[in-house]
Amino acid sequence: MHFLNLSPRRMMSAIFQLLGSQLVLFGLPGMLYIIGSSLQKREEGEHYQVFLVAFTIVWLGWYVFLSIGWMRYAFVPAVMSTIFTARLLADLWSWINQHHQVCPRRLTFDPKRLAVGGMIVMLILSGMLPLVKQIVQSPDSGLREMAHYLNTNVPDDVVIESWEWEVDLLTDHTYHHPPYEVTNAYTEQIWYGVPVPPNTYDLQAFRPVYLIVGPFAKWTGLYPQEFLEEECTLLLGAGEYDLYKVEEREE
Repeated sequence: MHFLNLSPRRMMSAIFQLLGSQLVLFGLPGMLYIIGSSLQKREEGEHYQVFLVAFTIVWLGWYVFLSIGWMRYAFVPAVMSTIFTARLLADLWSWINQHHQVCPRRLTFDPKRLAVGGMIVMLILSGMLPLVKQIVQSPDSGLREMAHYLNTNVPDDVVIESWEWEVDLLTDHTYHHPPYEVTNAYTEQIWYGVPVPPNTYDLQAFRPVYLIVGPFAKWTGLYPQEFLEEECTLLLGAGEYDLYKVEEREE
């Protein structure tokens, strides 16, 4: 379902996501450079680089044409592509070291410093500063407070319904997560406006005692507000995470 999904809408969405991810700036030049240099040189050690480029291209091709189109599936090849651009910059640096002496002496700037400055400007223009600010000044989401409350107040053997997989890493409780069919249905609703079929998911069938509603569940609207108000009791609100006690359904 996630790995073999032929959908023209998702293909276009995946393409636009790649174009908006700075891959064109930080990955594509390096891949083209490695391919071009491998066609001109037959030196030992070039073959493994071509293999890595081919591996990256195949992965990105699968992401665009066959996958469900979630951006996290492209993280690995996108990161790998920066290795080739790093090689391009390293070779460019070596070329500058070898040839800067032939520059006209009337030039008042150092080509090496100009190259470094250009790379810094490229990073700034590509949106690096807002990203760094978001990482450094990211507010507390409430995840650790929620995990601490669960560890100290909730028995380990009860079922906790949740769509927030990160909570699993901080506690030893028993969780039930919605299956992929449900996540795909709600994803299609958000991305493409496809209505979620009625009775797609009944969490009560799994008899959870507690329910955690976090950022992903709130974004998708998986757990209706009417259900939370009528059949649940709010126990804790910690940042972006809410813990509910689910009322037992009468048979």
